[in-house]
Amino acid sequence: MSGSRLATGCGVLNALSEPLQHVVLLRYFSSARSYESIAQALGVPVGTVRSRLSNARRNLAAQLDDLASSASPDHGVLQRDRTALFAGITEQYNNGAELALLKTALLPDARLTAAGTPDVILGRDTIVRDISQDIAAGVRLRPLNVIAGDNLTIVEGAFTNPADDPDHCPPLTTQVFAHSGAKIAALHLHYGRE
Repeated sequence: MSGSRLATGCGVLNALSEPLQHVVLLRYFSSARSYESIAQALGVPVGTVRSRLSNARRNLAAQLDDLASSASPDHGVLQRDRTALFAGITEQYNNGAELALLKTALLPDARLTAAGTPDVILGRDTIVRDISQDIAAGVRLRPLNVIAGDNLTIVEGAFTNPADDPDHCPPLTTQVFAHSGAKIAALHLHYGRE
């Protein structure tokens, strides 16, 4: 890492309050990475660790977004465009509508993978058909965050499952979209319970 990038990274961390710095340093830069280990190291409840990490991520994302915007005015436009795209896709998903926006955004040979399974779903039509099965089952998605980069978009969200199938999807998802130009070439789904 170059000296200027290292200084920027330290500056971003130093802008966090001391309690937030502590949980970030332990979680990402130490061997005490589990919530339980961090809680023991700091003498606080596990729920406090979770809350502080959530606040730290939110603060760091805002700071990094500000840095990216100042370094590249186009980043703000990119962030707005990607946020609008995924808001539209989510609206179609939650309304049970055809996923026309997603289908248009995907390359014809796009691929879908999910953490914990070796399966690869190939092709725009197959991906849309696969995701539509969750819609038909009554699953809905509440977007929590969209993070845009030149060739990557990360969408974090929370699923709401139908009452008759409360375990259809895990409660949380992080969706990583790899872009090739203006189109989505691949997406990888990760699910979480925390």
